[in-house]
Amino acid sequence: MLLLFSLENMKDRLAEAVETYRVAEEFAEILKQPESIINDYFIALKLESWVPEPAIKRAKKILGDLVFRYGFSEIQLDDFMTAEASDCLITPAIVIDTTEFTQDINELAHLRHAVSCGQEKGLLILGGGKQASHGVKFKPQRKKRFTSRYNKIH
Repeated sequence: MLLLFSLENMKDRLAEAVETYRVAEEFAEILKQPESIINDYFIALKLESWVPEPAIKRAKKILGDLVFRYGFSEIQLDDFMTAEASDCLITPAIVIDTTEFTQDINELAHLRHAVSCGQEKGLLILGGGKQASHGVKFKPQRKKRFTSRYNKIH
């Protein structure tokens, strides 16, 4: 009698394990979908070999966050970036942190704009271009102006 009970118990546990495995396989397929959306979006974005690796990694992280956290599709992300480029982005109600969402969409739109400008101009845009070099150039003047104002006050 004890042996029969154990055998029945093992059959039930085996059936539960098979069902759990089936559910896990379905869940794994669902998790692959956002990854394919990200890859499809990158193909649509036409990122070329000249785009710096840190920009690609950052964009993939942003896309992954937006797809996993909110379930946005490729079309929705494209619409958000188009709206951000024309300064009329409206944050969807499901977004929890609106500032982070706006910054993420702005960064993706910036990357898309840089890619559309071509290699030479795109690298200038992604690297900060003339603004970055002007900032370095004018830094000593700003420091000099600040110290002179500080000295007048004290």
